[in-house]
Amino acid sequence: MFAQKNNTTTIYFKDGTSKQFDKVNFLNNVEDYIVGLEAKIDSNKKLNFNLTEVLSVNEKNRHYTVKQSEKNLYLCQEVIIGNLSLYKSGDHYFLENEEHGFKEISKVELDGITLNKYNYSTLSVFVNKCKKAQEEAYNKNSSITPSVIKSIVSTYNSCHLSEDTQFAANVIKLANDQSEIIEIGINIGYSFSNTSFDKLSPDASNSYGTPVIGAQVYFNTNILEKSLGFLFLVDYSFPSEFNSSENNIHLKTKL
Repeated sequence: MFAQKNNTTTIYFKDGTSKQFDKVNFLNNVEDYIVGLEAKIDSNKKLNFNLTEVLSVNEKNRHYTVKQSEKNLYLCQEVIIGNLSLYKSGDHYFLENEEHGFKEISKVELDGITLNKYNYSTLSVFVNKCKKAQEEAYNKNSSITPSVIKSIVSTYNSCHLSEDTQFAANVIKLANDQSEIIEIGINIGYSFSNTSFDKLSPDASNSYGTPVIGAQVYFNTNILEKSLGFLFLVDYSFPSEFNSSENNIHLKTKL
């Protein structure tokens, strides 16, 4: 499949040579990585180039370089170059620095569906020497889009880097929170009951109510960032009796 057409493109090869073409197509695979090049030299002839022989590509004001990720070669656009560099191949984004090397920012998957959002974990590792970038990444951890990635990388590159790993303030707060919080409450209410005894005595039914008192124990855990908790409750209903004599049948019930 063809992803994009470019004009006046220069291809630089690993043997030190380069060639300029009026028209070059980027070849993307089914996963939308750029895995090859096709140059058109006249109306009837095309040349295909494998990335094993290509070093880089200049296309107008954009520069692409061949990178290896998990034994695969991809042509990647240089989006941001700095202490932390950001690359793009198709709709896939990669980070690179001296400490952690070259690594893709994986996409979020939900119920087997790949979303157009990116995982927080890889970003957090690469920007762990800049508190401001860590704060920005953590605050956007559930909605990391390409524009958010670019902003975080730019923040990191303008940061005065620390020698120690930095953590977002919310991460520190969460780590220092008590593992559980117990709260106790009481309740007073009134319970209503509608009962039918048709199978025992046709047309025999009653409606009555009784006071209810109870207690609840809330057990709030730190699990899933406090979004999971447990509730234990006990209610006591005051006794209420019902007596009925319908169709020569005597009914006596007690709640």
